[in-house]
Amino acid sequence: MPVLAILSAILLEFLGIYFKNLFIPYIIPFAVFLSMHYTGYYGVKKRLLYGLALFFVIWILAVSISFPYSYTNPGPQTLSTSNGGTITTTITPFNGVHNEFNLSSVITSVPDNQSYMPSIAVISDTISGASLYKYYNLSDINVPASGVVYLNFTLSSLPTGIYYIQTNLIGAKSNYNVTSNVVKGPLDITGELFYFYLLVDYLPLYVLFFEIILAGGIMFARSLSHSNAYRKRSLNQ
Repeated sequence: MPVLAILSAILLEFLGIYFKNLFIPYIIPFAVFLSMHYTGYYGVKKRLLYGLALFFVIWILAVSISFPYSYTNPGPQTLSTSNGGTITTTITPFNGVHNEFNLSSVITSVPDNQSYMPSIAVISDTISGASLYKYYNLSDINVPASGVVYLNFTLSSLPTGIYYIQTNLIGAKSNYNVTSNVVKGPLDITGELFYFYLLVDYLPLYVLFFEIILAGGIMFARSLSHSNAYRKRSLNQ
């Protein structure tokens, strides 16, 4: 049973990364429950204790699988903007502790009927949650007829940490603004510290929450089993 459950968890973790779907790993506790059921592991206490031990193993494996994908430079990151265009942002260097990080953004489909004030929002991501670290207003720009804007900015002297970037264009004459969601980076942190960050970040989901889901499944299956047994006794009377 442990091998079947762990292999299922590894497969689901890779599928979640490949399809960029955050919900696929939530199937893991159901896979663990089914592996218990079909390999003869019965008893509420036995299943709960065995499941908890398995989730600790799966937690470490999930972090080890996710680490190279999360820490490696993804290259240019493209997002849709509020006006139907795109913002493609490249961050170099992307990871490691450095004095400076260079941001390069290409923004398309920007209306050229007014000037804009570019701004960069740097968001810090910590275990306790995300918060705005600093907001940078850049010099006003005029948009060429092509509607394509190029922005370059250097972040310097960042405190060690994990950051996300949001690029915005604020219209000078009207409330017509161009904005997008955030892109990941820079990761101003060593690989060892980032691995520890993932351990802490994944712990509530892969151990605590998954154990709660497993416990719910076990109790539900137990109630169905008791109901079926009671129904059979009633029919035999």
